[in-house]
Amino acid sequence: MKFGGIALLIAGLFASCASTRATSVLDEAKAIHPWITSLRREFHKIPELMYDEVKTSALIRKTLDELGINYTYPLAITGLVAEIGSGSPVVALRADFDALPVTEVADVDFKSGHVGAMHACGHDAHTSMLLG
Repeated sequence: MKFGGIALLIAGLFASCASTRATSVLDEAKAIHPWITSLRREFHKIPELMYDEVKTSALIRKTLDELGINYTYPLAITGLVAEIGSGSPVVALRADFDALPVTEVADVDFKSGHVGAMHACGHDAHTSMLLG
């Protein structure tokens, strides 16, 4: 069974979505937007095909370590499971982080550094947003 992604298990999510709480979450999201963008560009530079996501998995684990988030690794070669909180209910969030066997032709400063592989499907963004 393939598990090439992250599953963050989040327990005890917000009991209500009051407008003040929603505004607070939006403010927090805006505050970390530059960090998430930077992280996505780092992932975009190091695309790796399924089961070869060694550098990608290492960057995810490094980020989780910096955030103080516990995780279990390895899972199905390069995957991992991170857990936040405890209790019930439990919500699982998942992001794939493998790339596609496509050569990137875009001329951007965060262009794929691996010829024949790129994040053309958004997995770099999904992973970054989930870490945020």
